Amino acid sequence: MSLFTDGIARTAAGVSAGLLFGDPECLQTTSWSEIATSGRAVTAVLRDAGVSVGDRVAALMACANDVAPVVQGVWGAGAALTMLHQPTRQADLGAWPTATLDALEMLRAQVVLVGEPFLHLAPLLRQGGYQVVEIPSQWSASDTEPFSPPEDAVALYQLTSGSTGVPKAVAITHANLHACVSAMRQGAGVDVDADVMVSWLPLSHDMGMVGFLLAPMFVGMKTIYVAPTEFVKSPMIWIRLISDHAGTMTAAPNSAYSIVHQRMKAIDDRAFDLSHLRFALCGAEPISPATMTEFVCQATRFGMKRQAVVAAYGLAEATLAVSFARLGQGLRVERLDANTFELHRRAVPADPDDATGKEVVISGPPLPGFTTKIIDSSGVDLPARHLGEILVHSAAVTKCYATAEGDVEACDGDGWLHTGDLGYLTETGEIVVCGRLKNVIIVAGRNICPSEIEAMAETADGVRAGAVVAFGVTTPDGSEEITVVAETLDDHDEQLHRQVRRQIMRNVFGAIGLNPNVVLVDRGSIQKTACGKIRHLETKKKFAKSLAPDKLASSHGQQG
Repeated sequence: MSLFTDGIARTAAGVSAGLLFGDPECLQTTSWSEIATSGRAVTAVLRDAGVSVGDRVAALMACANDVAPVVQGVWGAGAALTMLHQPTRQADLGAWPTATLDALEMLRAQVVLVGEPFLHLAPLLRQGGYQVVEIPSQWSASDTEPFSPPEDAVALYQLTSGSTGVPKAVAITHANLHACVSAMRQGAGVDVDADVMVSWLPLSHDMGMVGFLLAPMFVGMKTIYVAPTEFVKSPMIWIRLISDHAGTMTAAPNSAYSIVHQRMKAIDDRAFDLSHLRFALCGAEPISPATMTEFVCQATRFGMKRQAVVAAYGLAEATLAVSFARLGQGLRVERLDANTFELHRRAVPADPDDATGKEVVISGPPLPGFTTKIIDSSGVDLPARHLGEILVHSAAVTKCYATAEGDVEACDGDGWLHTGDLGYLTETGEIVVCGRLKNVIIVAGRNICPSEIEAMAETADGVRAGAVVAFGVTTPDGSEEITVVAETLDDHDEQLHRQVRRQIMRNVFGAIGLNPNVVLVDRGSIQKTACGKIRHLETKKKFAKSLAPDKLASSHGQQG
């Protein structure tokens, strides 16, 4: 029997808390008990649609009040759920249908549940040969008895945001979910009676789905959730909801904190009350020390305690989180000797007066039940402060991926997940993530993480927050040069563009001593994942073509 679904059922029967959702100006409320009742109705509908134990069901919807009963209903039918990637303003809407149909074919899912705001896409899915169940405004009552899945049954197939274009999904079992959510509950020091979660994160992504829907559903916490489009329209709605509802826990990627801290600067100190916020997690992408330091500076004006910020490390293959910074410590930043880091792959603290030091964020120790280690390119375990690939071992780690060719093992023979992330462990075993191995730029023997360049480029006036990507381009002589692609606030002001290029080059050169090529692009040109992470390899493929080898040298000179 699934300990996770059993816990959800016990919570629904024993708590009065629930979900606040919908229009931020007029939130509606439903209890976890009411959601469980609707979940039984979903199970009945799916059984009538022919869904049976072991099947795979897909869903396309953005509203938490729709997703919550759907996930319970799918599990009650003995099936596994996949949240399809949602089309966004930044997505290639022409490519979305093809990618979605490819994902459904890979999953071998025949039934798709569709809700707002995507009901207009139901005909497209039907034309693709899929049975569509449209989410009603209210589910009819049902006394259907839900199936209790075994622990090793797949609960979720989390579609990955890989760069190859070939669909793949992480298979998350009920046991994985129970292990991860239990560890996060302990690591975050959750108080079910006092804590209030606030989120706008996409439910098609693991941070939104597991962290801010399934976790509070399991433990019975009060949760405020608005659709991601509300944040896109008005980023400060996130901060206002925390203030209005005495929110204690929230999370977002670095890019979201970058957006809101810039808007906070123009707001009066008395506009918000963030004094209840005790757990403001930053994760899902490289954490910029400068961004989070500035967020702390602005948020404390509204009563947030500095200790509230929690750096974290996680990935879908581990269900969600691997590590949280220790509660009450706040943002912890290390300054490293840049030469030793880049040339010798070691994390040695910089001298206090070294202005060229590289700053990194400590993401805390592994959560209970998690073990981590660092290996070099030969697979040899590395000691503390040596840079290499991060490996993770836990009951929360998936055993396989679903692919078009069938299931593929996710871990090595000893159960270690090779994350593909570059980082190191401190002397006390805390994790420091430095980037993705495949994205590291190697110039003149130096290992440079794109996130460092991107953070410096983003500080240039006229650059859109969270819309900068850096990568290496190989020149005709075999050397590598750095390219920075940045979206601008004004798409047509050529004089501004010249100033932005110069400032980006000055900022990057000041940080790493190298001049980059700079390509300025229109809003929405840089592709991102559902949670706002930049797709580095896809962006490189797209824009490296504009820097053909025979033009690279002249382009480099002109940008300055």
